[in-house]
Amino acid sequence: MENKDTTITDSDLPSVSNEPLALSKVEQAALLLLGMGEEIAAGVLRNFSRDEVQKVAKVMSTLSDIKTTQAKDVIEDFFNDFKQHSGIHGASKNFIDNMLNSALDGNIAKGLVADLYGDEIKNKMQKLQWISAEILMKSIANEHAKMQSVFLAYLPAETSSEIFTLFSEKTRIDLLYRITQIEELEQNVADDLLELIERCATEYTENKNGSLKGIKQVVDIINHYGGDKSAIMHSLKEKNSDVVQQIENDMFDFYVIANQTEQTLELIHQHITHDLWAVALKGATPEFKQDILKSLPKRLAADLESEIKELGGMPISVVKNAQAEIMETLRDLNRRGVIELILYTESVVE
Repeated sequence: MENKDTTITDSDLPSVSNEPLALSKVEQAALLLLGMGEEIAAGVLRNFSRDEVQKVAKVMSTLSDIKTTQAKDVIEDFFNDFKQHSGIHGASKNFIDNMLNSALDGNIAKGLVADLYGDEIKNKMQKLQWISAEILMKSIANEHAKMQSVFLAYLPAETSSEIFTLFSEKTRIDLLYRITQIEELEQNVADDLLELIERCATEYTENKNGSLKGIKQVVDIINHYGGDKSAIMHSLKEKNSDVVQQIENDMFDFYVIANQTEQTLELIHQHITHDLWAVALKGATPEFKQDILKSLPKRLAADLESEIKELGGMPISVVKNAQAEIMETLRDLNRRGVIELILYTESVVE
């Protein structure tokens, strides 16, 4: 019987490439971000769109088995690309405005500036799509309809449509029509819009880090709860009466006035002047405004509605101060037992 050599040589093994698999662009970005550390990576991600953040974050969570040569190649490519940039930064808006107005006809310059503003606004708007529609709605509720329409026009369509559902039908139609009339962005409107965008982002950050915590969350949960809210409050009070006091304090919101009985509303109107109502209602939602007007005799309601229209545009700070003054009066009346405010509505069974 013939003996065969059973020794396995290198030629018998399947060929295996020593070259690491090429990384996609998204994987390269994920690798670089992982190497930057949390703080710097977060700063970079703020400049990404929502879709880009989701893609990169997904890859970052699954990235593994990265060879040293792969990491080295990605980092070298990044720095090679970086070295090719000139280091010249973009000009300020004022510089561009003055330059174009000096070099071109006014109308042509105006159109170019509007385009430049539009690009900047769209980029900043991308960040707002991470904020809930409810929070954005609160931020623009006191703005003039013109500013609301421009704001909604530049938001990503998905986010904009969510906000639209929070307006009344009449207001939605009016805003949609206003958007159809937008042809170019005036410089003063663009400046106001950029300021509004920054304010929305700031208010969200402040709420997220501060008031949008335990007590605020419980208030929202209770307000949306369909069961017996009084029983919940009673049970919480047995656990900690101070916590319940904090919850009730947070429930003293301007819009809680709409939850009051006819008798309470009559008492409230005896202590709030028409002039103060007119200013405070400038920044109210259409539904809330109608609730207040319906609680008045027809003649007084008509006079108040006319007064609101005659006021014209009002600074947001003035409107908020008027609302705060009304709420302070109601707190005092409630504390003295003149009225008994209903801080949350109960489900009614017929």
